[in-house]
Amino acid sequence: MSQSVDHDQARAVAFVRAHGTASERSRLRILLEGTRPTAEEEAAILAGQRADGGWAPFWATDYSSVDATCFRLAQAEQSGIPPEHEAIQRGVHFLRDRQRDDGSWEEVVVMADVAPPWAKPGDLAARLYLTANSAYWLAKHLPQNAAAIRGAAVLRASLDESGLMPTFLHTHWLAAGAWYRLGQRELAERGLTTLPNHLDETTPARRSRCWRQASERMAAGRARMGQPPTHMRRWRRYGRSFYAVTARYAQVARMFRK
Repeated sequence: MSQSVDHDQARAVAFVRAHGTASERSRLRILLEGTRPTAEEEAAILAGQRADGGWAPFWATDYSSVDATCFRLAQAEQSGIPPEHEAIQRGVHFLRDRQRDDGSWEEVVVMADVAPPWAKPGDLAARLYLTANSAYWLAKHLPQNAAAIRGAAVLRASLDESGLMPTFLHTHWLAAGAWYRLGQRELAERGLTTLPNHLDETTPARRSRCWRQASERMAAGRARMGQPPTHMRRWRRYGRSFYAVTARYAQVARMFRK
């Protein structure tokens, strides 16, 4: 099993080196070698932050996006930029201020025609994904913050009897990370252990090819993560196994091994 995991990790590294942007290759080096980003690399990762603390997405360059801001926070974390950095704190507070009255997060409705499937306002799957993503970062940077707790409650209320939410696969990993950081470990473990039992069903996660493609570009986790959780073995049926697992899931998995 470990030889197969090592092989998949090598494939993930090779993929990013061959197809990644300069920023992605830089983040891979930082992850593999444990080095800190240079001043130039740090500036590139944080470039383009807007006056309200958010970042613009590729699909709307004059708009501060919840999704894009979460993505930049993930890039910064993977690159070793400290959480107390002013830009990170501004991004986190942007997310806090964009929470909806019902505790969820969603892009503004005027973006419905241009937003991609995972960020489309008015779509439940996208709303739950953005809620899990935002709640995760608030729980990480602002422990026990009321906004994070409210977001986590929205996610919990969306679980069905089987432990799934009507959303993308990635949402469950992010939700588990948020629950875990908020001290709701039993709920987090339930979310991760029940998920593999439903991977063959026709859910948004199963249907969404764009998520699998995005996963390939994010799958440069740490080179030596050790044995993956048992429930990761099921994902080999998709042909890419650990190679297609996102860096975010890798971080959530590491939490449960501590």
